Amino acid sequence: MIRFFGMRRVIGLLIALFLAGCSGKAYFHPAGAPLPVEPPRFTLADWPYQEYWTGIVFNGEKIGFSQLALTPAAEQEGLFDIHSRAALRFRLTLVDKHINLTAHDRVGPDLSLRSFQYDYDLDGNLLSLVGRVEGKSLRVTLRSSGGQEEETVHPLAGPVYPASVLHLYPLLHGLEVGARHAYRIFDGETQRLADVTQTIDAFEESPLFPGPGFRMITELHGKEAKTWISPEGMPLLETSMGGAIIMGLEEERAARRYLVQAALNKSETLIEFSLIKPDRPIVEPRKRTDLSLAFTGLGVDLRIPSASGQACRSQGKETLCRMTTLDVHQAKAVADLTSEEREKWLKSTFRISAKNVRWLAGKITDGAWGARAKMGMLVEWMQANIAREAIDAFTATDVLARKKGACQGRSYLYAAFARSLGIPTRLVSGIVYSEMFPGFLYHTWAESYLAGRWVSVDPTLGQIPADATHVKFVEGEELADLVPLVDLVGRVKVRVIDAP
Repeated sequence: MIRFFGMRRVIGLLIALFLAGCSGKAYFHPAGAPLPVEPPRFTLADWPYQEYWTGIVFNGEKIGFSQLALTPAAEQEGLFDIHSRAALRFRLTLVDKHINLTAHDRVGPDLSLRSFQYDYDLDGNLLSLVGRVEGKSLRVTLRSSGGQEEETVHPLAGPVYPASVLHLYPLLHGLEVGARHAYRIFDGETQRLADVTQTIDAFEESPLFPGPGFRMITELHGKEAKTWISPEGMPLLETSMGGAIIMGLEEERAARRYLVQAALNKSETLIEFSLIKPDRPIVEPRKRTDLSLAFTGLGVDLRIPSASGQACRSQGKETLCRMTTLDVHQAKAVADLTSEEREKWLKSTFRISAKNVRWLAGKITDGAWGARAKMGMLVEWMQANIAREAIDAFTATDVLARKKGACQGRSYLYAAFARSLGIPTRLVSGIVYSEMFPGFLYHTWAESYLAGRWVSVDPTLGQIPADATHVKFVEGEELADLVPLVDLVGRVKVRVIDAP
């Protein structure tokens, strides 16, 4: 199943109007010197607004809205509450998808984080993050349907801010062309601390929004977004991924109207945008054991790894890759894992909760001899008992409880099963060729370590090893590990060199 990668701030704010190239010079013009001459600057006590709404449109279709409200904390004088939420509804592979986020940040008068609670709902799967700053530490607890992860402590070298202040921080310090801000946030999407830099580099006007605005460039996770903020402090427009994602200011009534419009949304907009069509089709992709491809548009942040039957090299502006599929019985050992690596890929984690599925994994593989046979029985059981649906999940337990999931959730569950049986297993993400939509779609699968080498396992397609149309881009099970894929969506091109 396709998965649309690119979580930058909140899940809902990454899918919006597709207007390629809208950040070009044809749409934005210098607006002269800002008036008044003194840079606009606000304090939380005299903030210019209490809330704003943002409409979310993708490829010309309305699919959601977001809202942010700033109010004084009722029971703690001098502190302030930032309430934000986002809601999306759209169709993906003929399935209605629902994504909802509600967030509550409590901040000081300088916007520094004091405490928070974030609640995520992806197709009915729930995740809650609760955290607080204590001295020089940020303590975070994760809860889901599968249970609770022990508190994680992030040491702090200075103040930390919530991601909800990205549009607020510059107003507190002054909207002035040439100003540059650098600070650290806690990103609920990746559950990590992240460095942010913001530069106000122009004062412009555009037919895309009323009145002039200060153009601010925000860099987070190595990615860039542009935001135009009015002299009154309202975020007028935001673009990211080179203009492919746009959010625009909107009235509350219009923002809510999306629920009715979304029911009529029947086009596969995400697939249309993220599909990578090669120069010629690949016949019988599920049977491919050898495939050579040439990629362009990968950017400077991604280096396709050469490992596990995949060999890649740069040649001019292209990256040439050859994927070969060899089962563990057909290949020689490459290298043994270190004790640290083995421990890492056997560990029960919040997402890959091996300890929660140990009994079931043992029951499924009862009577099997050897790790390879157990892997096959796990995949067969999942093919028979876990429905393939475009349902997002936070953990392996979510998928097991609902008996359905998309590629990433199914990979969580397989990895949990395998790790519980002592088979080192990791998640990988990249692209795979789709027979339904002739082209490559973004995908997640697994690799299990056997007899001195990593063997690809696709629990969605039911393959051990996975066919040669699987091209691995990144490794890792956390959302932060997917960040390098953000800039690839809608930009990568591929041509087929050889498909024997």
